[in-house]
Amino acid sequence: MPKRSHPPSPPRLPSPSARRWRAATAAAALAVLAGGSLAACGSDAKASDAGADAVATTPTTMPAWYAAGGGTHMTTVSRDTTTVDDDASAKDTTSLGTDCVTLLTDVQAAQIFAPAPDADTQQHWSDALDRLAQSAADCRDGVTRSDSALIAKAAKERRAGSTELNQAMKSAAALSG
Repeated sequence: MPKRSHPPSPPRLPSPSARRWRAATAAAALAVLAGGSLAACGSDAKASDAGADAVATTPTTMPAWYAAGGGTHMTTVSRDTTTVDDDASAKDTTSLGTDCVTLLTDVQAAQIFAPAPDADTQQHWSDALDRLAQSAADCRDGVTRSDSALIAKAAKERRAGSTELNQAMKSAAALSG
């Protein structure tokens, strides 16, 4: 019996997070080549718990981390938090549910991004992301279940997360120039 030949499998493309990381790393490298310098340029990166591809290097200065995507994650999470706050103030539960899911998704993306190289910034950033993730999940569940107590709990968690986020953003801005 003759063997069947199968068409070759298409090449496997890198995950979206790997493509974003590579693009951000390339942008940071270009910034360095264009005039900046990085002290101790890179260390082994950790693979995320979510299974993202391992990263070859992690930015070791705040300006490099911020330019490589840290600043974008901070801005996105801040914008999402403000949107959720606006929905809650307007008592728009339809938008609130959708926007809490968006916040949770963006927080999870930020959580798998490289840690900030400054310990103080990273502590505030990590605390903000943890609190905002819990808030977004509780918000989503509260809206789904029409549970006003859970929505109120989410609002309290969001306020605490926002305080940490503001501290992280101030620290990152001061250290990133």
